[in-house]
Amino acid sequence: MNPPSLSSQDPSANPPSATSEQREKHPPVPTDKGKTQPVPDYDHATLHELLTRQMPPNDWIIEGLIASGDQVVLAGPPKIGKSILVTQLALKVALGNGYFLQECFKTTTEPKKVLVFSLEMNEPMVGERLRALFPTEAKVRETTEVPLNFIFRMEAQSAVDVVDFEPFSESKAKKAGKGVLSADGLKVQAIIRNEAPDLIIFDTLIRLHALDENNNVAMSQLLKFLREICT
Repeated sequence: MNPPSLSSQDPSANPPSATSEQREKHPPVPTDKGKTQPVPDYDHATLHELLTRQMPPNDWIIEGLIASGDQVVLAGPPKIGKSILVTQLALKVALGNGYFLQECFKTTTEPKKVLVFSLEMNEPMVGERLRALFPTEAKVRETTEVPLNFIFRMEAQSAVDVVDFEPFSESKAKKAGKGVLSADGLKVQAIIRNEAPDLIIFDTLIRLHALDENNNVAMSQLLKFLREICT
């Protein structure tokens, strides 16, 4: 969370060390090339101010781990249980502070809407796993109003490519990580806007692109596009 703007604080309670008006009067600073650079306006806080200010609370999805607007990548070797973990996280968020992972994570007591793009496991596989978590008819009846939805295919596709490199040279684009939001990406975005979830899970990331996952620049660009798709 970004610290609150200094201008929003009560000056009598915690006088800022430098207001925007004061900063505008600062002389330009020298650069390495012998020129000068004006000092931009910026928000900052001292250690004492951060310890004594009344901060607005974070809008947590999972307390201490995922806040509203966060983008999180869960990485690990194949077959170690990533999908099982995110399924239980999804259930925990959708149910509120239920019994799933209760010793590990806290959520709000109010259930939040969750949308899972299950692009690797199909409907029978996910259904089998979920039935193991809800083994009785009584437990199943309790799920009728749970705001958790799964997307398995989009127009018969279980894999999509959200980044389009067609307007660029293919080799240069993949090397530089440049591209535009593809037709698939726009369709995924339309689904998300129609569902309006609080938490979106893509399982797995490799089913959303055709990039080199060892290319940091390309992955950074992909995550940028995913953030755009999810807003």
